[in-house]
Parts: sequence; C-alpha cells; structure tokens
Amino acid sequence: MRIQKFGIICTTSFAIIATFVALTFYVNERRLILQTLRDDLQRNIYQIDDDIKHAIQSNNQNEIQRILELAPVLNKNIVNVSFSKDHHVIDVSSTNTLKGTLVSRDYIEFNHLQRDIFDSHSYFKTPVTYYENGKKVDGLLLININDNYVFGRLNQVALFYIVLVLLIIVLGAYTCYLMMRQLIIRPLEQVTIHARDANAITEEHFITELSELDNTLTVSFEKLKDQKDELLYSLNETLYLQEILKTVADINHLLIASENITELLDNSANRLAKHSGYNSCWIALDQSGDLVVEALSKSSEGYIKLGQKMANILANHDDPICQTLVIGKSNIITELRSSKTFHTWQVFSKHARDGSFISIPLVTNIHQKPIGVVCIYSNNQGGVTDKELSMLEELAGDIGFAVNAFRQRDELKHQLTTCHLTGLPNRMSLVDNLEVNSNVTVALINIERFSEINDVYGIDVGDKFLVEYGNWLTNKIADKTEIMLYKFPGDLYALMTNASTSIDEFCEFLEAIVSETDKTSFIIQDIEILASVTIGVAWSSKRVLEHAVQASKQAKVSRNRIQIYENMPHRHNFSGNISWYKRIKSAIAESRFVPYFHPIVDNITKKIIKYEALIRLIEPDGKVTSPHEFLDISKKMRLYSQLTAIMVEKTCVIFKDKNVPVSINLSIQDLLNNELVDKIEQIILDYHMGNKIVFEILETENIANYEGAKQFIDRFRSIGCRFAIDDFGAGYSNFEQLLKLNVDTIKIDGSLIKNIKHDMTARIFVSHISALARELGIKTIAEYVSDQDIYLLVKEIGIGASQGYYFYEPSINLKPEDEAKL
Repeated sequence: MRIQKFGIICTTSFAIIATFVALTFYVNERRLILQTLRDDLQRNIYQIDDDIKHAIQSNNQNEIQRILELAPVLNKNIVNVSFSKDHHVIDVSSTNTLKGTLVSRDYIEFNHLQRDIFDSHSYFKTPVTYYENGKKVDGLLLININDNYVFGRLNQVALFYIVLVLLIIVLGAYTCYLMMRQLIIRPLEQVTIHARDANAITEEHFITELSELDNTLTVSFEKLKDQKDELLYSLNETLYLQEILKTVADINHLLIASENITELLDNSANRLAKHSGYNSCWIALDQSGDLVVEALSKSSEGYIKLGQKMANILANHDDPICQTLVIGKSNIITELRSSKTFHTWQVFSKHARDGSFISIPLVTNIHQKPIGVVCIYSNNQGGVTDKELSMLEELAGDIGFAVNAFRQRDELKHQLTTCHLTGLPNRMSLVDNLEVNSNVTVALINIERFSEINDVYGIDVGDKFLVEYGNWLTNKIADKTEIMLYKFPGDLYALMTNASTSIDEFCEFLEAIVSETDKTSFIIQDIEILASVTIGVAWSSKRVLEHAVQASKQAKVSRNRIQIYENMPHRHNFSGNISWYKRIKSAIAESRFVPYFHPIVDNITKKIIKYEALIRLIEPDGKVTSPHEFLDISKKMRLYSQLTAIMVEKTCVIFKDKNVPVSINLSIQDLLNNELVDKIEQIILDYHMGNKIVFEILETENIANYEGAKQFIDRFRSIGCRFAIDDFGAGYSNFEQLLKLNVDTIKIDGSLIKNIKHDMTARIFVSHISALARELGIKTIAEYVSDQDIYLLVKEIGIGASQGYYFYEPSINLKPEDEAKL
C-alpha cells in the first residue's frame, strides 16, 4: 500500500470517528432537551388540572375557558388545550374552532409522554377527576404540543452540532494530513526516490528510524543496481559466447558434410561472417611461402579476391598475419582504422569501418607449423575476449585438422587412382568412372612381348619404355576430349570413350594406334625399341571392363590385332563385326531398309483401321532379314537412330496420300535423342502427316525418364500425332504409365493374348487391362491374334481391335480395300 493511500485511509477513519462522536453527543443533547420539555409540560398540565377542578367545583365556566386560553400563552410549548366532559365532544378549548368537535383518536395517554415525545408525537390526553352535584365525574384534558417550536429547536441544535462536527473534521483531517505529510509521507517518498535512483546522498529526517531506513535502502539498492549491471553484462557476454558456440557447432557440422577443401573453407568463412559480432572473414593458406586467399565471405567480395596473394611469409615480417604463421599464435589489432601501418588486407577494413582484426593460425597439430590463417574483421574496436579467442582458436584448429585430412585423403586417392610410374589414371580410376557411367566403350591395349624388353634391356629400361609409350598415347588423344587414357598394371593401357563417339570413328582410331605403333621407334637410353600391340574392345554394358579383358585375351589367342567382344553364343572376330557394320552401312546407302506393314483390324467390323510399320532389311539377293538380327548390333554401333529416321521418312512417303493412319515403333532412347527428335518432327511437317502418325512406345524398355518422354509426347501431340504403348503387360508392366504419359492406345502384349485360351490367369489379367483402359478412355489392341478362338475371346472381353496372322501377315504392300477406310 502506498503511503498517500495510507494517509487518506487514516484521515477518513478520523472523520468517521469524529462523526460518530458528534452524533452521540447530539442524541444525548436531544434527549436532555426533550426531558426538560416533558418535565415542564407535566408541571403545566398538573397546574391546569388543579385549576380546572376548582373552576368546575365553583361552577365557573368562564374560568375554565380563561384557564385554557391562558395555558398556550404561559407555555410556548403548547398550541392549544381542550376539555371534554364525556370523552367524545370537546366542551371547552383554547381554540374556539375546536369547541363542539369530536375527540380525535390521535391523542395519546399523557403518561406515555416520556416515551412518545421522542417519536415526535404532539397530541396527548389525560383524565381529570372532579365532583359535580355530588357525583364523581371523569373528564378528559386534551393537549396539543407546539411541534414547530419544540422540534424546530431540536433542528437548530442538530444543525449547530453538524456544523461543529464538519469544522472539527476538516480542521482535524487537514492538521492530521499536514503532520503525516511532513513527518511520514515526505520522508518515505524521499526514501523511495533515493532507493530507486540508488543515490548515495541521503537526508536526515525528524524520525530517526526513517533516516536510517533511507540510508540502508539507498546503499542496498545501489549495490543491487551494480549487481544488475554486472548480470546484464554477464548475460550479454554469455549470449555472445553462445552465438560463437553455435557458429562453432555449425562449422563442425560443415567439417563432416563438406566434400572437399574448397567447400569446407567457403562454408566456414561465410558462417563466421554471419556472426553478429563479425563483419567479414577470409581464409588464406600457405602455398610455398606465399599466403594466398582460398575462401572469403560474400561481404568481402569486391575488396579481396580468391587466389589473391596477401603477403610473402618470409619477406613481410611486420605483417600481423605473417607473424601469426611464423609464431603460431593469434594476432589481434584493436581500433583498426587508427592503425598507422597499411597492408593489403586493411583495404576492406578501411571501407567497412570495422573495429578490429583477428588472425588465427590454422594448426593441424601442435608439432607442425600452421598451414594458413583465419582472418576475421570484428565490429568491436577492443578486439575479442579471452574466452572468445579460445573458442576461435579451437575452431581454427578443427578447420586446420579437416584441411589436412582432406589433403591426406586426396593424396591417398591420387596414389590409389594414379599409376606411380606414368602418372596416368590407373585401373581403380577406370572402375570408379564405370560405376558412374557404364554406357561407354573400353579398349585394352596390350604391348606384345613386353617381358622380352625387361629380360633383354632390364627392368629400368622397361619402366622408362612404359612411360614413353604412355606419353606417346597421351599425345595421340590430346585433341580427342571424349577419350581418356588409363594405365593398368604391367604392359596394359586402357582407352575409354563416351557414347558420343561413333563406332566407325573409334575403330579407325584404334587401327591407327596399331599401325602407328608398328611404325614408331622408341629411343630409351640410346636403345631403339620397336613394339606392337593388340587391342580388346567392349561396348556399353555393366560388365564392359570384364568383356574388354576377355576380348584382349581372345585377341592373343586368335592372333587378331583388334578383337571386339560380342555378347552372343559365338564370338565374331574383328573382321566379322566390321562385316556387319559394313552390311548395315551399305544397306543404308542403298536404301535397302524398308517398312513392312501389318494391318490392325476393328473387332466389330473386321475392317482395317490402321497399319503398323515394321523394319526389314532386304539383302542384295532379295532375302528379307528380320530386325532381331541387326537391331541390337546397330544400337551398339550407333546406327540405330539412322534406321529410325529412315523408317519414319519412308513410311510418310507411302502414307502421305492415304486416308488410313500408321503407327511407328520408337524406343525410349529415340524419344530422348534430341537430334533424332528434331529430324522426325521436320519429316512429319514436310509430309503433313501429323494426324496420321501413331507412335508406339515400347513398354518393355524401362521408362526411367518420364519427364523426357512426357515432353516428347506433348511436343508431337501439338502437331496432331497420337501415342500408344506397345507390348503392354509384358515384363514390368506399370499402370502408372497410363496416367503419366496420357497415351491414346495400349497394345496388349502377345505373350498374354496367345495364352488366353488355356491360361485363366492371363485371361483375367487381360480383362482387367481392358476394363481399366475403358475407364480411362484409352483404346485397346490385342497382338498375336492367331486363330478364331483367340479372336472371339478378345472380342468378348471388349478389346477394340486385333492384330495377328489370323487376319493378315506383315507385307510390303498395302491392302487395296482399306484405302478409303479410317
């Protein structure tokens, strides 16, 4: 409770007590006045009573009247007096108007005067006993008290006491307030002010205890304020250090998550610069005596550059960061802007108006010299605290340890993946690359009779020859960025080329290697060494290196200079593979790849509704070769896309004037070959075949790149083409493709259709495919419809169309009756 409120409560209590006393005094005074009035009335009434008795006994009526009229005159407390002989009618009255009137019921017995006068009653009656004619008569004396006179006086007395009480209250309250204000309130207010402001200067008060309290509280609050300031300082320091700890924790996480030194240093510099107490950070490493910036925060860009040489460690002895490296201890420069010395690293600080600069050594361990420095620009002109510096040094040690670990890892990796003799990538390096991408061609080059060179000239000459031949091969591939050279153990070298290199170009290059090796003399320590090589080649596969090794061994056995591995029951030599290559190239040049057309029939009308174009190779003797004999090898020899383009163009030439659509098969590789896609689009536009072409996507080829396939479909759908999924239900059949690719038709695989008569599982599966297609609004075609029973079953299931030998076989010519039917 505040002291002012306490004073008001005390004053109010005093007023209440004073009022109570005044009221009590008033009540007692009123009682005394009324008792005096009562006694006076009683005497007057007794006198009147005696006078009336004598007057009645004298039979003097006028005397009675005179007595009654004289009573109000002699006693102002009485208004009138009346007399009734029979208690009913007033016979005589001091007021003439009352004579002959009935006695009112308002009159109270006079003996109750002492009680009822306090309740303000003014009408009283008393019996008068007298003898008239020898008989005892009881008359009634009626008195009317002057209430205006009696109670008006009482009001005057009450008003006097009320005014008196108010004056006493006001004077007493004001006097009480002044005393409390001077003796208690003001001193306590001063005590409160001194305590709040922690003012060491206290005052003396009238009450000694208040003076002591003032002094005690002032000193106590002054100490509390000092403690509060210390706590705030400690809290701010703790939060600041906590932020540094968070920075340290984040960077320690980066030490684990970073993939290399560059990523580690960049992330560390940027994370340190995010600290609220720091402005910028850069990290420099010792490179052969020069301190070179390897990482910097974004706030440093424009003032310092990556790769910038900050100083020479030995030449710049006065440079703080050089001293940090030489001494191995942190260096702090406070009030950086006022520093008279000038170094390269101070350019940023002068523009950014930083307070101080801290350079911390990157130490790998306590026994080795620092490998670099972490440089931080701080907003605090006073530098950093000891705790902060300790955490930063520990963090720099962690970064230095991580950098050293990365260097050791890189060195170990270099040793593991590099031939120590030639400096070329070794077998392990090739294996690592194949794990990332096996869609390559690998050629193993084996130096024949290399053991004889070691036996005749010695191992030293043999090693130098391997180095020389490696340099020779390096020069041969210098302008071929798509080919990489590797050194295997012993006398083996490996060449790897990516998928962009065509087979004919690579074969020609390998033949040149074989030929030029035979013609080249290698001079080692004045010794002329002639060498020859055999080469084993393997195409794209997950076991391409294993296949290349097998091809290399086969080359030695078969005495072929170049041996190509084929994943077939029999192995073809190089001449055989080149023969197939030449056969395909010749067929392309002579336009002997032609489309055969297999009709598709509506199951209701049995009319041909469209054709499917199938590739065939026409041999020079007129023999027709099926695609399974040449498609796989054409893919390996990078000729498959040419065959696809030929099929599209020849099909468009035949159907440009027809009214029936035709479908063409495309692999996922075709859809993702941008050069082939552009060519197909141009052919379709040139022949105006957009609304007649249906592209059948082979479902059995795993569609991994849905986005690329979707882009192809959207692109060609915009020019009117439609799409179907071929061989649906075979292999990994996935209904999800129907939703992702949004095709128009699905062709149910023949492996299901041909078993539909005998295999209930196949029939149920085909029924579900058909029902789902109808729900999605997709047309269905059954493949391999070879007889009437199968036809009737697929028709009963609800499949819309059929294709198979029950209706037609593939033919180079179209059926004449279908030209007008769609």
